[in-house]
Amino acid sequence: MTTPDSHTSRRALILFTSDPVVEARRKHLAGSPEQCRAIYRAFVKHILGHALVAADRMDFDLIIVTDRSDVPNIHRTMNACVSVDSGKTGIASPTTVMIREHRGTDLGAKLHHALKDAFGQGYEQVVVIGNDCLDVTPELLEQAFSALEEQDAVIGPAQDGGFYLLGLTGYTAELFEGVRWCTASVLGRIRENLFRQNRRHAELPLLKDIDTPADLLRWLQSSQARRQRCLCMILLSILCLHRIALHYRPLFSRKIQCHRRRWQLPPPSLMD
Repeated sequence: MTTPDSHTSRRALILFTSDPVVEARRKHLAGSPEQCRAIYRAFVKHILGHALVAADRMDFDLIIVTDRSDVPNIHRTMNACVSVDSGKTGIASPTTVMIREHRGTDLGAKLHHALKDAFGQGYEQVVVIGNDCLDVTPELLEQAFSALEEQDAVIGPAQDGGFYLLGLTGYTAELFEGVRWCTASVLGRIRENLFRQNRRHAELPLLKDIDTPADLLRWLQSSQARRQRCLCMILLSILCLHRIALHYRPLFSRKIQCHRRRWQLPPPSLMD
């Protein structure tokens, strides 16, 4: 990992995340705060691994924007991150990685500062992703940057009316004018603003963010989860450890086995 003030790439990927303690309060995905924090740590490590694989294939720098209290966690995650491609411990590429602290009081202000700073550093293409869409693959990141070779913007629409990815070739504050953040109107308003600015944009496949426990359980049952077996097993182990009633049924298991697993209590010593 390198963290210089200067850079040689013309592309940057911004990973927008937060301290797991903050995320656990904002989105309660499971039964206990400890469990929520463990889940978000697993999310970030998974997405970070995919970002590093994409950076190996396509030249871009990685900027991680998070809370000040989360910076030590990010350093630990970076050091322990496993490259999805090579399966080796550590970062297998000379990718430039920078860690920045959030500036601003709400999501819109934080995005504004992150994008303004990135383009102010001289990047020509900037893509932003969050920490709550587990289906963002290295191939999807490559597709986003490729789209910016011909378009002014690229959007990854989320099913809740927001976006899981936003890529730009330039940024002005007018892009977020009138956006009511954390509502179902976010994506529509950004499309309107791009149209007003005469900026062409491409769109990636529609994906689902994980905002609720039901979203997480649906993802664990999905075909995408079967392709991400390592993450799937980590999340299942976290959920099982805290005795969450799972509606996930592994392949080739009978319904009665799933039913027993869901409702069987642990030994009394583990329930204290």
